[in-house]
Amino acid sequence: AKEPIDVRKLLRAPFFVPESMKISALLRQMQRKGIHIAVVVDEYGAVTGIVTIEDLIEEIVGEIRDEFDEEKPVIKLRDGSYLIDASIAIRDLKDDYGIEIPASPDYDTMGGFVITRLQRIPATGETFNADGWNIRIVQIIGKRIARVILRPLKDTETGNKDNGNDKRNKLDKQ
Repeated sequence: AKEPIDVRKLLRAPFFVPESMKISALLRQMQRKGIHIAVVVDEYGAVTGIVTIEDLIEEIVGEIRDEFDEEKPVIKLRDGSYLIDASIAIRDLKDDYGIEIPASPDYDTMGGFVITRLQRIPATGETFNADGWNIRIVQIIGKRIARVILRPLKDTETGNKDNGNDKRNKLDKQ
């Protein structure tokens, strides 16, 4: 028979950090102390979340996919449109997939872009056009946009003439 595990031997004191701490300083401190997770607190000492070393590295270099990630955040469909996990960072859409969505301090993710453009939380199945794309909401979980489909608009749909400067996605231009 197995001996019972003494959970107290596994416990560690929490590592608290202020939410105003710079990413680079926190990463150095966590590496130096051999800590993989930190508890983030606000100016009043209230817990506002947790942060891992992986979170910090992803903020610096972009999304890191590992063996535990279930599926790709962007899947190109046969008709040339893209099924997108709405939690993907706008920066990663451009850097990793060549899909250009305008950056803004108002949002970080595809879901944030959609909410900012619509100025509300959309319904599943809703469709709208923005910045050269037709965007269809495929899945909502709670109040969060989970998946969208991006379809590049044709020039006849946008009213724009093709001047060779179409930068919507570099994958199709190669």
